[in-house]
Amino acid sequence: MLHPGAEPRVPYVTTVLGASDSPIVAVSDWMRAVPDLIRPWVKGDMVSLGTDGFGFSDTRPAARRYFLVDAPSIAVGVLAALARRGEIDKAKVVEAATRYKIDDVQAAGPQTSDSGAA
Repeated sequence: MLHPGAEPRVPYVTTVLGASDSPIVAVSDWMRAVPDLIRPWVKGDMVSLGTDGFGFSDTRPAARRYFLVDAPSIAVGVLAALARRGEIDKAKVVEAATRYKIDDVQAAGPQTSDSGAA
């Protein structure tokens, strides 16, 4: 509104992510509303993850697993976005979700790594 005769400016997030063909995964340790704020300016597929809800009390790793914002859950979210686009088989998503036990808050934390270290 301040410069109606000027060429419209391109938002920074559009410039940075605009050339990407890949799905975008935006993660917040708070509500999904935070990463959703940029959704209108992100071209393409965007997955938004956050800790929406209340009433869950446990360790930080368990809470991140419960809300699906820990590293294994983010990886499964990326695979799910790729499967929706037809770029990978949906079986890979199921395999990763099973391997990382993303439905089990007690499996969260260091023991979810492939190294076997506790």
